[in-house]
Amino acid sequence: MKRMAETLGSILKRARMARHLTQQVVADDICSQPMLSAIENGRYTPNADLLIALCQRLGIDLNSLQLADNYAVGTATQFNQTVEKLCNQHQYTDLLKFLKQDDVISAIQSDTQTQAYYYYLSVATFQASDSPDLAQIKQILKLALASAPESQSILTRLIQITLALVSALGRHADQTTKWLAKATEQIDQTPFEPNVTVIYYLSALTQFNLGQDVKSAASAARGLEVAAAHDSHYLFANVYYLLAILAHRNDQADKQQLAEQRSVTFSELFKEPVYKPDH
Repeated sequence: MKRMAETLGSILKRARMARHLTQQVVADDICSQPMLSAIENGRYTPNADLLIALCQRLGIDLNSLQLADNYAVGTATQFNQTVEKLCNQHQYTDLLKFLKQDDVISAIQSDTQTQAYYYYLSVATFQASDSPDLAQIKQILKLALASAPESQSILTRLIQITLALVSALGRHADQTTKWLAKATEQIDQTPFEPNVTVIYYLSALTQFNLGQDVKSAASAARGLEVAAAHDSHYLFANVYYLLAILAHRNDQADKQQLAEQRSVTFSELFKEPVYKPDH
């Protein structure tokens, strides 16, 4: 079920060609034709205003731009598509019910699928409750790690950074530090996938919960830098919202205002729900 992540540029190019429009026509009064060409070919990342204008001209439904990859939980395509749909729509209560069905569990046939299953089960368990049982969620995440391959995959890193965040929420600083270090070890050498942005964001959120504001801001900024370099927008609204909170907490009014504006822009552009941590 794992699909190739599309870039913003490839989405724009595909929409333009489907409408039989030249680059010059699409770019008129928005940007130069060479700039549009650079965007389509992944050599330039458009800012939010430029991206909105191009999407509107091409009639692209911004709700459909979902770039982060999901992972297969079994061999049946229908099961995996359901997991993907429920995750993308943030329907975690329904996802939790779905994952507990016998036919879903019986479809799991490999260690990687087992790992993905327990990861999604932990996320659904956490998100579906107003007062999640953090100890139970940590147990589920450790079951996911028990099926992890020897190599440090992106999915394994996601599990580790989720363990770090859950540990931080439970005020277990030593465990938090351990899992945070494991999740981010040599991450800059890891081939980019859109879910790398999630790891940087959860790292920043974990450090935020530990009161490590400088480290949190650095992780958030690095995540934005890496994602932008690979033409990905995933989680930008949430990252900028976190940066706004950090700026507010440190009396940096100008940075707070700019981050808030960017968070709203990306949230409206991609219909991205924004998690608002207590501060």
